[in-house]
Amino acid sequence: MAQNDTCVFDLETQTAEFMDRVPQYHTFTWHDRTKLVSLRIRGGDSLYLHRGGCNHFSFWLQKVTKRRTRPASDTAHWISEAQWLVETFMDDADQAIFRENIAGHSYEVIEIENGVELMLNNHSYDSWWIRWTQVENRSVVETGYRRT
Repeated sequence: MAQNDTCVFDLETQTAEFMDRVPQYHTFTWHDRTKLVSLRIRGGDSLYLHRGGCNHFSFWLQKVTKRRTRPASDTAHWISEAQWLVETFMDDADQAIFRENIAGHSYEVIEIENGVELMLNNHSYDSWWIRWTQVENRSVVETGYRRT
């Protein structure tokens, strides 16, 4: 039996088509096996976008900078970075859920190694997070959701 036959979510329909909404980022690499887009942006920074899954569907967006940008305690900055990712790459419904949670301060703040994580309290997804970390000379901001 093929892997897709045992999946809850259809792997064949999980493509890079979602990138059509952002023509300014038309030069990217699609990794079909992992359902991951990778691309370089200004200043040599990188974006990684995952959209897909077999038994758990997830959509997460990650920006990696080649330098430390702000201290981990600057929550407003990191939320703003995550919001840019959401508004640039996610659809209108996901954007609305994100904005609603942020505007209502409907999230839990969790300190993690080398950074901070916000777990958004919403009923649409199993989990939605914003995570920022600083490792060596890089800053990483990630946001995404998961559902079953």
